[in-house]
Amino acid sequence: MTSAERQLDRSALLALPGVLVVLLLFIYPFFYGLVLSFEPKEGGGLANYLRFFSQPFLYNTIATTLWIAIPTTLVNVGLALPIAFRMQRNSAWQRVLTTILVLPITLGTVLIAEGLLTYLGPQGWVNRL
Repeated sequence: MTSAERQLDRSALLALPGVLVVLLLFIYPFFYGLVLSFEPKEGGGLANYLRFFSQPFLYNTIATTLWIAIPTTLVNVGLALPIAFRMQRNSAWQRVLTTILVLPITLGTVLIAEGLLTYLGPQGWVNRL
């Protein structure tokens, strides 16, 4: 194994914390909820599912969710693909468009960090108390 291949293996380890976070925050709760759904307070293992699919109000929520999610997904993909292909050409507007798309994502994080510094920083309210 060459040193370049070993370096790739080491850099691939940088993804490990992200994978662990995804497992911890998304995969584990999903499977935990799935297991709990087969352990109802009353009835057998499928009692929750029988109750859900026997009441029109409950099973109609699936149709309502799809009625909202499918058009939204189609609009998002329909807008995202042309923008992505346009940006692939290295247009002059690439930096402006990237800024417009990234700014809302990072702004919330920056504001939260600023708020934490205000409360928990060296000169923050918590330390002054």
